Amino acid sequence: MEQEIARITRQIIGHKYHRILYVLMIIYISICLMRGEEGANKGYLVLTATIVGMFVAELVFDSFKYFGKIKVLCVFRYAQYITFSCFVLQGQLQRYAMIAVVAFFVLFAYEYIMTDDIIDLYDIILKTVILAIPIVNYIIWQIVTRQEDTAWMYALLTYCILLGSSTKIMVDVVGEKEVYEKEMNKYRMLIHDMEHNNDKLLDFQKKIRKVNEKLNLQRIQLEKANGDINQANNEMMVQAEMLKCISSTFEVKDAMTLVANSINDVKKTLACGIYIEKGVFLNKKTEIVVSSKIDSMSHGIHEYISQIYQDYCNRKQTEWVVDDNIEYGKYPFADERIVKSILFCPFWNERDGIFGIAIVVSNQKESFYGTLPFYEATVQQFMVALNNSKLYHHMENMARTDGLTGINNRKYFNSLFNECTEKAKEEGKKVSVALFDIDKFKMVND
Repeated sequence: MEQEIARITRQIIGHKYHRILYVLMIIYISICLMRGEEGANKGYLVLTATIVGMFVAELVFDSFKYFGKIKVLCVFRYAQYITFSCFVLQGQLQRYAMIAVVAFFVLFAYEYIMTDDIIDLYDIILKTVILAIPIVNYIIWQIVTRQEDTAWMYALLTYCILLGSSTKIMVDVVGEKEVYEKEMNKYRMLIHDMEHNNDKLLDFQKKIRKVNEKLNLQRIQLEKANGDINQANNEMMVQAEMLKCISSTFEVKDAMTLVANSINDVKKTLACGIYIEKGVFLNKKTEIVVSSKIDSMSHGIHEYISQIYQDYCNRKQTEWVVDDNIEYGKYPFADERIVKSILFCPFWNERDGIFGIAIVVSNQKESFYGTLPFYEATVQQFMVALNNSKLYHHMENMARTDGLTGINNRKYFNSLFNECTEKAKEEGKKVSVALFDIDKFKMVND
């Protein structure tokens, strides 16, 4: 299809050159007719009319796109060839005009040969026979009419030379085409092999990509699993350290500081604040511990945590709350540009109700989901520390007070007196002792 389009395109472009040759031929004939040269006769007029007709026919066929059909173009070329073969065989034109006519004759013969595709020897024989039709008819006509003029023999010889040349051209074209087709087949096979190999490479590349994706997924999963394992190990180590420290101390504030620092270190949180109401472990005031590297946040939690505790007490809310919707002004200590999630952990038991709260602040959205078991275990350990501290302080209080009156006993008095005297010596101050004698107290004491 592409070869046919290219062939038609070449022929249509050739029409422009035809028209130039037509114009030059008409100018030449006009000069001969005006000068009245020898041999300028009615044959020139017929030739002129023929050339003008071909010129107009090509314009008309071009305008209506008839030359777009290969069969129409082939018939038109053959008609041009037949027309000029008649002038050649008649041989009635002046010598130079005959040369021009022969040139047109050869041109149209060649264009007729090249218009349609020549595939094999059959096409060569067929085109040769078609080209020979005018000369065969001419010979038959000469034999029938028994013309004594020998000019037709020269025309016959010229025609035979043309047929031989045309046949040689067609044979060369077929030979070149066969060589071209062989080369093209080689290239097609090479391209096919390249495409096949390319398809194999693409398939192999897809397999490699899938394997890489699986490996990357496995690597990510392994990294996540390794991170989870390291995180679990860190949590276990921290909880073991907390348990060790909690079991070795009865100071609640130390336990609160340890818990807050451990949570920040393990979970990489922004802040952790713990609030314990007074009287829980015989403490005379509320205890607040805040661990944070951001001073403004630490100060804000320290100021605001008691209000949060009172709010939970008023609502009697003992469930833990995770707030991931941090808006401007919702919490005075929380900058919504930094804080993304907050965990509230109220401390309570059935006897005392709510007695404290812990606040954990994170800069990651939904950071507490899936990690609550760690906080629950930490709070349970802290509850054990509170109970131990409460029991210890209760036993200590029993040891230094009178069981009946609740007044400090003599042993504790001696301890306090020694502490006061030592402190007075250090500060250079005096110590006063007041003694009271209560009459008839024995009756009350008994």
